[in-house]
Amino acid sequence: MALDPIGKQRGIRSNPIPVKIDRPPYPRIAKEQGWQGTVKLTLTIGPDGKISSATVLTSSGFPILDQIALDATEDWLFQPQKDGEFPVATKVNVPVKFNLHEK
Repeated sequence: MALDPIGKQRGIRSNPIPVKIDRPPYPRIAKEQGWQGTVKLTLTIGPDGKISSATVLTSSGFPILDQIALDATEDWLFQPQKDGEFPVATKVNVPVKFNLHEK
């Protein structure tokens, strides 16, 4: 009896892998005011690896930093999560740090 190699892998999930995640630009006003913080985003990654939705899970405390982080996700790309060999949608939480002392 022949075994289905894909069937044996089904149910084994891989994690999504970042392919293109550019650091968002630091807003000038935030730099001038010394605003720093970490925004935690919840991302829905589609089977194509693109972000289909992004929401703020935890705010940085500064709405402008939160919005810049959300806007940056429009260009992000992941290798999607897979169920066996099949790409599937998934949700992940991603921190985005705004720190004036990091390059």
